[in-house]
Amino acid sequence: MPHDIQELETVHEQTTPTISGVLRQGGEGSAVLPGSTLTTLTARIYHLPASGVPTDIVAEHSILNVNNGAVDEAGNFSHIVSLTGTTIQNDALKVERHYILYTWTWGSSPVRQGRLLVALPVKNLATVS
Repeated sequence: MPHDIQELETVHEQTTPTISGVLRQGGEGSAVLPGSTLTTLTARIYHLPASGVPTDIVAEHSILNVNNGAVDEAGNFSHIVSLTGTTIQNDALKVERHYILYTWTWGSSPVRQGRLLVALPVKNLATVS
């Protein structure tokens, strides 16, 4: 399971970027997970304020072929981040880093789990001159 944070390109606040990739059983080069083999796929969008305590922007929710998420039989994954997910939480910041934690499960006896954490820098347009 990958634990590294993947940094995405900066997006403007109040936009709906698409995150995409291929879901795999493990790291790069491991077997692809067809959408029909998944039991769950969730997304949670949060930020880390100065307190260091993660604060949800969008609570964990299913995106397994619902809620702007999709996975096909080749393991191709896409998620359109909602406007809420790119809403600035701290107006004093020029760029605010939002994190999206994707979690998926497949199989049985035992159930297996994958995770991906991405950082999405969001530009505060109120600070642009």
